[in-house]
Amino acid sequence: MSEKTVLQVKWEELENISEEMEENTESINENLKKLQEALVNLKIGVSSWSSSTFEMREGPDLNNYKVGFCKHSYDWKFVVRKIDEDGNFVGRMFPLVESSRILRIRSCKLLHEVLENIGSKAQTFVKDTKEANESIKDEQLTEKIQELKQKIIEG
Repeated sequence: MSEKTVLQVKWEELENISEEMEENTESINENLKKLQEALVNLKIGVSSWSSSTFEMREGPDLNNYKVGFCKHSYDWKFVVRKIDEDGNFVGRMFPLVESSRILRIRSCKLLHEVLENIGSKAQTFVKDTKEANESIKDEQLTEKIQELKQKIIEG
């Protein structure tokens, strides 16, 4: 049996690395999809973006990104979007599960922040909806509606 060449050894190493990368990436993809589906099923309807960013070199450019959860093409999704040096969004957002592997990997580190923000916003929303309900139940409002109704009937 002949000895393996350096190229054959390197190739086998690359194959092993490739298999491990693929397994890890598939795991990330499945976990992102499950997390997204679970969040959508909660029907919270609150969008949020990470305040933190991550950098990624794309050719000669170094770009910054934020990850968020919002409505995109009529569906709630985790999304990623490029930002400029002032923190303003640039270009369009992309669904996270459809983004490049490196964007998905780097975004995962910020998802806890997005979820915390959603929780805080949802708590505020609950408080606001309770107050809105109380203002609608207000007897003075009911009296005003009755007065208005009477004026409409009387013409």
